[in-house]
Amino acid sequence: MARLSILLFSLGFLLIIGTTLSIVSFYLKFTFILIGSILVLISFLLIKMSIQNDLNNVNNVSARGKLGLKNKGLKVKVDFNKCEIITSNHILSKVESRSSLLYFYDSLFFSNDKRPKEILLIRLKFIVKISNKDVSFISEPFRMDVKNFEIYLFNYKKTFIYVNKNNYNDFFFDLDFLKKYAYYEKSLMS
Repeated sequence: MARLSILLFSLGFLLIIGTTLSIVSFYLKFTFILIGSILVLISFLLIKMSIQNDLNNVNNVSARGKLGLKNKGLKVKVDFNKCEIITSNHILSKVESRSSLLYFYDSLFFSNDKRPKEILLIRLKFIVKISNKDVSFISEPFRMDVKNFEIYLFNYKKTFIYVNKNNYNDFFFDLDFLKKYAYYEKSLMS
């Protein structure tokens, strides 16, 4: 699909450039420029669709991986009272996604009011004995207030970790109930 979109883009671009440089009637120029623009637009739509399909495939693979671990993996019961809460502060330089002109304006006239936003990332750490070895599992990070996080954990009391029997580094910490309360941040995993 990428080759087709590159071909359509090139053809449309060449059609537009060639038509503007040629000496033909206005209606013929207009027709060829319109056709070239449509080809360029179709190429962009194909690229967008291929990116969306790739993202959907990645999400399906990770969902199948979770489902496979839930069905065939080792199921470890997690008591939240025995979990350690790990917090880390991260500072964002931009509070909101706004245009650079607005940031410039804010820095000139409201410089004291704008401070970088501090975000607290929370993870859960749980240590359990599996086949006479202490294995620690650390969840993916959440953006949430610590007190609210503790309240949600107190209400839910327990969950499960699904572990690959052959590789303990391949696991799924089932904290899906927190997704509706917190911003689930996969990109900040480290």
